[in-house]
Amino acid sequence: MFRNPLVTLGPGVAIEIRGDDLSVALVKSRLKGVSVLGQATLADFRRRPPAEWGEEYRAFLKNHRYPDLPATLILPRAEAIVRLLTLPAAAKSKLKSAVGYQLDSLHPFGEEEVYSGYAALEARDGSQPVAVVIAARSVVDGYADLFAEAGIKLGGVTVAAAAYYGAIRLLRGRPASSFLLVDEHNSTFELYGESPARPFFSAAFD
Repeated sequence: MFRNPLVTLGPGVAIEIRGDDLSVALVKSRLKGVSVLGQATLADFRRRPPAEWGEEYRAFLKNHRYPDLPATLILPRAEAIVRLLTLPAAAKSKLKSAVGYQLDSLHPFGEEEVYSGYAALEARDGSQPVAVVIAARSVVDGYADLFAEAGIKLGGVTVAAAAYYGAIRLLRGRPASSFLLVDEHNSTFELYGESPARPFFSAAFD
């Protein structure tokens, strides 16, 4: 369900939910790097008729000659749980069962159904780090229904941390040993970082 929108070459479009606005980015990935073909903001989407901002979105894609490109939706950080598991290196061949065994302990949703996804990171010091993303099924399905009403085709759902992790490696190969990215929006901060002690860090603060 959750995927990195930058793992394939070619054109791609991402829609990030930022408060009451939708931030749209159309990019094209090549072996030599990434080109940003266009950007747009669909303002106040929560209070406007879906057909209205859906038409703005389709006009944006049509203007850039990619009218049928499915979008990757990036959830707000506050609406997803991002966790880092550190498993024994031998667990890499059984990641699905290893992550599934711990899944219920990684989120606060209780008996509510969830969507989840995971990705193995670079192994280190005999261990296998795994990034796990979890979101309540009701949240994801609610957005899926809203975007369907707007006439927007979704190809996947992810979080910004997945895009950061992939983008850094796509452009630079291996990143610096330690860094922290800060994305400020209104009164909140979303942080993403990597270090020798923690290969994947994602958090949001007021």
